[in-house]
Amino acid sequence: MTLGRPRDPHKRHFWTQHLQCWNDSGLSVRDYCRTHRLHEHTFYHWRKKLRTASTGTTPITFLPLEVIHHPDKDTRHYLELVLDQRRILRIPPGVDRDTLSTVLALLEEPSC
Repeated sequence: MTLGRPRDPHKRHFWTQHLQCWNDSGLSVRDYCRTHRLHEHTFYHWRKKLRTASTGTTPITFLPLEVIHHPDKDTRHYLELVLDQRRILRIPPGVDRDTLSTVLALLEEPSC
């Protein structure tokens, strides 16, 4: 039995791909993150997490979640996922789980 949130294989794949691309790029972490619009802090977090996972010990981590209520918007009919400053994904109730998984995986694919 595991404690905490279930692991997200899409995130793990996303960061594994980015770490490999970074390693092959010859760029500094700062330059790679700037080029791919990634946060350095998150990059270092995943690099440590994936290194730790390969050694057999996995720390429990919690990610912050901010719930915002917009009284001027009708938010009862969808979930709004803010991906970055330019991309917002509005998810209607009853969306097919496989479709949503596929969309999220495509958005997370790095382009080396």
